[in-house]
Amino acid sequence: MGDIMEIKQTGIYYFKTFEEMANALKGHFKAVVLEKHPKVMLNIIMDRALKSTLKNYNRTKISQKALKKFLDQAKKEFRRYYGEWVNIYDFNIRTGVFSANFEAIYKTNLGRLYGGYPGSIHDHLFYTAHSFEQFRDRGRCYEAFPLLVLAYRRIRNTEPTPADLLKFMVLNAYEYCFTDNFIYVNVHRGVLVLERLSGGIMIAKTFLLPDMDYPKKGWVRSEYAGLIIDPTDFAKNLFTDKEKISTPIKKPDFTGEDCSYADYQYILESQAQNSSLNT
Repeated sequence: MGDIMEIKQTGIYYFKTFEEMANALKGHFKAVVLEKHPKVMLNIIMDRALKSTLKNYNRTKISQKALKKFLDQAKKEFRRYYGEWVNIYDFNIRTGVFSANFEAIYKTNLGRLYGGYPGSIHDHLFYTAHSFEQFRDRGRCYEAFPLLVLAYRRIRNTEPTPADLLKFMVLNAYEYCFTDNFIYVNVHRGVLVLERLSGGIMIAKTFLLPDMDYPKKGWVRSEYAGLIIDPTDFAKNLFTDKEKISTPIKKPDFTGEDCSYADYQYILESQAQNSSLNT
């Protein structure tokens, strides 16, 4: 199968802070953290939206209509500041607790990069806005995954963005093609192209349809799903020489079919309970 992780590199660990992420990116780009204190800013925005939309409501008796009004306003505020791809999950009106899909957002000379949480299994993977745009436009993601959209609404209490759906597909992908400089990931309706950089950094650059130009040979299937593109020493140590971590396949399988709602439910519930899976 070859060396599927970052070529001959060891000593790669999960990030502990957003600043560590930024420093790693600075080895490749002119990068700065969009917000040095993201949790503080997120809470300020949520509080501002709460006061502007729910100031006359009792939190224990709020209607679904009023709650939707508040969440819509909060998302509008978030997206004005962070961009259209950000989203709010798991909001609890009584406690004020919530999570966001992107707190790791960086300004670079090549545009914004969107990353997962420090310590999550894909915290070395960063997405360009272009990759999200192409997945939305080429992949017709809402049409392709109606049960996944429904599961996000019911379980994570949110309307998913194309970025949410793409990250979900990458985390749960099973088919890959590894080259020296790129990793190609079958995300069900097409191929996400990741550029491999030193230090374990991966940049999701674009999304290609099945009939577009990408390697047609050298594909493998891995039962370890998205963990196979985790470049850290921790992930590597999970795979022993005796384990067959991937199997060669003739070509990627683009079924274009939605998975079962039960599968989506299990995965999203696991993500809600375990922040390391919130890529």
